[in-house]
Amino acid sequence: MLNYKEQTKKMTEIDVVKKIAKINKDMMTAVTLRPDFINQVKEIRLKYGIDSGKFTDDETVIESWLMNLYKNRSEFDNFNKEIENLLLDFKLPNNFNRTMNSYVVVNQIQHIPGNNCVMEFSNKEIKLVIYQKPMKEEWLFIKKRIDKFLEFSQQQKFNFLKQYNYPQGRRTLKPKPKLGRDVEILELSKKLGEKVKGFDYEYKYSDKDIEAEIFNTTSKNARAKKHINIIKQARVKAKKRQKLY
Repeated sequence: MLNYKEQTKKMTEIDVVKKIAKINKDMMTAVTLRPDFINQVKEIRLKYGIDSGKFTDDETVIESWLMNLYKNRSEFDNFNKEIENLLLDFKLPNNFNRTMNSYVVVNQIQHIPGNNCVMEFSNKEIKLVIYQKPMKEEWLFIKKRIDKFLEFSQQQKFNFLKQYNYPQGRRTLKPKPKLGRDVEILELSKKLGEKVKGFDYEYKYSDKDIEAEIFNTTSKNARAKKHINIIKQARVKAKKRQKLY
């Protein structure tokens, strides 16, 4: 018998969509059986003149009702707010909006979401919108989609990406683990040449003092030379950055 990981590998994307749709349909069905939900839906239908039986039997009736609703902007907005409130009250994610709307109007469970997240693209940004926690199988296909998208974007196979300039260019960004240390070196470098008073002596602040503060030690020979070079390089990099801007 196949274990969970092996079963997941054998699932196609269509299999995953079907499984998600079944889970989401079960969620919606369970909500429609609740007495408090039934009462809230009755109130909304009464308030907005919805006869779900007639709407189901005659498409012209629902079209006429929708046209009248669209004409009154405030009423249209209020109706949409009622749908949003139902989602909130019964803990359904936002991608159930069309499902809930359809149920209130025609009393049928339809337009079931087949995914828990979507990728959205524009010429300004790429977003991954997650409505509820994806299943493990869905995470795998999300990763595959993103990997494929990144591969295509590098090859500039998407027309809109050819026109889009990322703020930091097309290079892949990486963390800068030494940046914090370099900033600290630059701050301490402002004290270079200042007079430092000891108990019975006086001297000028130098890179040796910076080494002691940054590396918590005063080294000798090779290690000291390495630390001093790091300190000097931090100042050189800072000057280069200043020239860039």
